[in-house]
Amino acid sequence: MAHSLSPDHTLLLAVHYTSEANISALRTLPFGNPDALSVTTVLRILLTYLPESLDPPSYTPFLDGLVSGTLPPATDAVDPGPVAALSVAKARKRARNLPLLTLAHAACPASLCPDPLVQFLIHRAHRIDTETGLLPLITPLVEPFLARSEFLCTWYVSTVLPLLRLGYEYYPAEGVALALEQTEYVGADGGVGFLLRRAGEGGLARDLRGLAGPWVLGDGQRKRRRLNTGLKLEQGESEGTGHEWEAAFVWMVHNAVDRFPIVAEAIETWGGPADVDFGGYREGRYLDEELERRLQRRYVQTAFAAVFAAREASTATVGCAYRVLIRIADLMDAPRPRALDAHVDELPTGDVPLSQAPLGLEPAFLLERDAALTTPSADAFRLLQLLVFSAHLLMGLGHTVSIADAAKIRLCSTAEEQLSILQRILHVLSSSNRDDAEWIKIRSHLLWLRSWGSSAGLFTHISPTVLETELLKSFLATGHHTLVITTYIQPPTPPLPSATIETTIISSTLQTYDSASNGNRHRGALARASATLTSLRPFFPSSPPFARTEHLLAATHSLSFYSLSLPHGLPFRPVNIRASPDPIALLERLLSQNPGAYTRLDDLLSIGAHLAAAADPEIEGRGTERRVTAMAIEAALREDDFETAYSYVVNRLGVSPGATSDAEGKDADDLSWRAALAAGRHRAPPTSSAGPPSRRLEQRLELLSQALLLAPPSAVIEILTAWRKAEEELTALAAQDDDVNVRDTTGMPGGFMEAMVQPRREVGRGVEICSQDHRGIHRSTCAVPAFSHAH
Repeated sequence: MAHSLSPDHTLLLAVHYTSEANISALRTLPFGNPDALSVTTVLRILLTYLPESLDPPSYTPFLDGLVSGTLPPATDAVDPGPVAALSVAKARKRARNLPLLTLAHAACPASLCPDPLVQFLIHRAHRIDTETGLLPLITPLVEPFLARSEFLCTWYVSTVLPLLRLGYEYYPAEGVALALEQTEYVGADGGVGFLLRRAGEGGLARDLRGLAGPWVLGDGQRKRRRLNTGLKLEQGESEGTGHEWEAAFVWMVHNAVDRFPIVAEAIETWGGPADVDFGGYREGRYLDEELERRLQRRYVQTAFAAVFAAREASTATVGCAYRVLIRIADLMDAPRPRALDAHVDELPTGDVPLSQAPLGLEPAFLLERDAALTTPSADAFRLLQLLVFSAHLLMGLGHTVSIADAAKIRLCSTAEEQLSILQRILHVLSSSNRDDAEWIKIRSHLLWLRSWGSSAGLFTHISPTVLETELLKSFLATGHHTLVITTYIQPPTPPLPSATIETTIISSTLQTYDSASNGNRHRGALARASATLTSLRPFFPSSPPFARTEHLLAATHSLSFYSLSLPHGLPFRPVNIRASPDPIALLERLLSQNPGAYTRLDDLLSIGAHLAAAADPEIEGRGTERRVTAMAIEAALREDDFETAYSYVVNRLGVSPGATSDAEGKDADDLSWRAALAAGRHRAPPTSSAGPPSRRLEQRLELLSQALLLAPPSAVIEILTAWRKAEEELTALAAQDDDVNVRDTTGMPGGFMEAMVQPRREVGRGVEICSQDHRGIHRSTCAVPAFSHAH
């Protein structure tokens, strides 16, 4: 009978039934006896000896009846057999030495949770996890008693529920990789990081709502537990609001660096710290009103920070940033922004002072409480909106950037850096075919980017004049001449001064010219340069730069019909003309590389005139003509074409009364008399088919007389020396001819011989010249040509 058992026997029998998981037999024992089976003792026996793998529903009703005192009274059905053989003394000894676990656990110290049943449930939950790893057994163990204790409910929702969802519902393939024991002391960063590490596969918003949200419910319990055990709080727990949600905010910002679309999706669909899924175990507000307000503000700051933290420069980044911008507008009760593809007239406007934006764009600084870029405010929202639209427009212009990159352009870059970005954009745009309408749109977008519709925009350091000049260059480079006219020349108030427009047109034309590989103005780059000049010169009829450029193109085109190469076999390109300090000297190379080219003197003279005028349209052309003619004469002589050289000297190098006296004229005349002298000295080779020798000598004397007319006084002796030698040759030839004539006519009758021999014609008059030899200076007289003009 039950009443015949001693307290010690009863205790030992309870241990026996418990270890065998015989709950029905256990119910037959007399409970409530403070000496044997008090409620606390029974709970300790169950905690120590009841198999952890036992299905909780088999014993939770017993627990409920035990602690509520509603168990039925003991019956006579108790079987004392298991302990009947023990004497009272031995039973007492065994009872005293019986090892029983204490109910309190580190997770629920008595100071925080005095309820024995709650202590038992939490302690047993840990033992189930430790001994079996069967975490799902904890739910049926504690569920019947959640309404009994706020502490128990908070513990279960914040500790067990996240692990169950993580390992058995959200990511079942992974299982639970963290023991229940570990979650009791893990810090905020570690806990959030563990729970959200797989976020993205099922949605970060879901994991924030269903994992992190329940977990942070235990924020207060964990802090008290760590303080109770002498552990220090983590540094991060004292920052911001001091709540464990701060760890989630930091996690979101740091992950936005490389996983921004995932974070952006969560911001779009998650309501913030108040939006938590407690699985129906808890209803109503779990945060006090003030804390909830501060946490919500930090959540908005996290949304700002996530946009700036994203580092990938892509269309996806800008699109996500725009959606987050809309979400921020809703959270701040601000007007929603226009669509990203809105017309330029509908784009946002505003002026954000530079002082409103610090340089800290690293994730570690974006959540600081005084970070002006991310702290929710009207200025911060306006700046973010302008940056998002700027990044979108830049993307459309072929320059894809993140929002942080756009912020750096606005806040950190110098004028040179901003201009470099603008030039790269225009270079890329100019490399593809675009019609006038597209360029008009590009211009309007760049003007908005410069000013944001006010006084200072993304390209705040680029002046309107510089921007318009760069645009004008692009219009010219792409051949949009009509757009140049309608935008920069014909408007009542052109955006650029006329002088700037003229200079830019010429500079762009010459830049195109310099890139040409062929000098034909109907092909390639030179055709484009020619088209620019032809289209726009009518608007600058009196412009010397336009005239010079036209002469340059004309000369280049004419040169393209000749073979011409540079030293070392390098091909000739149009830019070599502009690079040469003396472009006319190129004609000398042309004559040396193109046999017979000297015969095209008029063409060469035209090229020379254009080259001279390209340097200065007002230049006097007579000197250039003489210089080119002299080059042709020398080329003719090199090719033994004396007759052409003679003709050029006689007909092209005559001295006019008004001959120039400037430096160019003197240089040209120097070449002219030397060319005439060279022709006068030229001797026909033995194989030459030239005419009678006397005729050639007479021509040479005539050329030397022309050289005297062109030469300076210092060269007269040299020329006369050559002239005297030629005259001596002529005299000797005449004497030889006289002897032949005498021999041939000795047999003629009468005075026919005398009639045939005529006196040599007068070819000059006697003048005195000075000559010098080793005996000193003496005077002599020789015949010099009769001059047609005074020397």
